[in-house]
Formats: sequence, structure tokens, C-alpha cells
Amino acid sequence: MKRIGLLVLLMLLVACGDSVSEDTVEVREQTDDEKQFMPLILDGYAFFAGEDLHEDITEMEVSYEVYVEGEQVDESTVSTGIRETPFDLEDLMIGYNTTTVGDEQEVELMIRWLEDGHYGMSSINSTMEQPIDSVQGLTTVYAPEVKQTGEKSPLFARFDSSQVVETWYEEEHIQSLIQQNDYVFIVYVSLKQTDINEQ
Repeated sequence: MKRIGLLVLLMLLVACGDSVSEDTVEVREQTDDEKQFMPLILDGYAFFAGEDLHEDITEMEVSYEVYVEGEQVDESTVSTGIRETPFDLEDLMIGYNTTTVGDEQEVELMIRWLEDGHYGMSSINSTMEQPIDSVQGLTTVYAPEVKQTGEKSPLFARFDSSQVVETWYEEEHIQSLIQQNDYVFIVYVSLKQTDINEQ
């Protein structure tokens, strides 16, 4: 009886481990060229290998939120729109860049993907209500993985203290980050699967 119980427990642990790994996708390692040139182009970026992504992604969305003293003061979103057929992704890059123009600061959110040997891209520029450049000494952190279950998942964060929890991207730590810092800028990604039959 103990052997059967142990076998069932082991099977459950293996099944849970598989479901967790399928619900997230790890940021892939950068090539030497990417390491050299991407910092010249973007403030923050992450790459995902096509073979690691779900095969039924029909929409990708990137957004940012800005918090000042615990209150959300700004947000913006870019999306690829919903496709009737899933993306056939070979590679995916999510990024953002900030540019100061006079007294204003613009943020560009970008989704770039490789599909059937061709690049596609969605991006949006928006003016920030509370510019990043107005805050000195920001700490920048990156998440090692994102959810691919359609939920909004944090990918980058910049904030005004040097104290950070290693798993800052988990929901309970995000809320602490927002409450414990005077300034927080977070970029989220959503990788969505749409059941076409339900539309």
C-alpha cells in the first residue's frame, strides 16, 4: 500500500512540475551580436525562442505602468491584435526604450517576432506623465521567465531603491515593490491563446 501511495505522489509531483514549466517560458540567452548591439538600441529587452513558446499564441501584448508613492500615475499598452490563426513563432523579442524630447519623455514599447523567415513588429510611443529621467539612481531588474497563459506577467522593472527580492516578479513581491519605493516603472507582457471557436 505504501508503494502505491509513494508512486501516486511521485506521479503527481512530476505532473505538477510539467504543468508549471509549460505555463511559463524562460528568457533565452542572447547571441554575441545581440549582447553587443541591443544595449545601443533599447533600454530593456528580452528574447524568447520559438520552440519554447506555446504553439497556439494568437495575441501578444506589452504594457507599462508607473507608480509614484504607491499610486499608479501612468500606463500604456501595445498589442499585435488577435489573429485568426496562431503565430508560427521562430523568435520573439519584447523591448522598451525611453527618449527625452525637450521637457517630455517618450516610452516606446515594442514586440518583434520572426515568423516564416520574416520579421513582424508592433510598437507604440507614448509620453510619460512622470518621466524616468526625473528620478536619479534607478535600479533595473529583469524577470527570468514570463507566463504564457494569457495573464499579465512582469518582465522588467525600474525603481528608486537598491533593495530587491530575487523573485521580485511574483505578485506579492510586485505589490511590496510598489509600496516600498517612491518611483516604480514596470513593463508587463501577455502571451494569449484564443479559442477561435469561442469568438
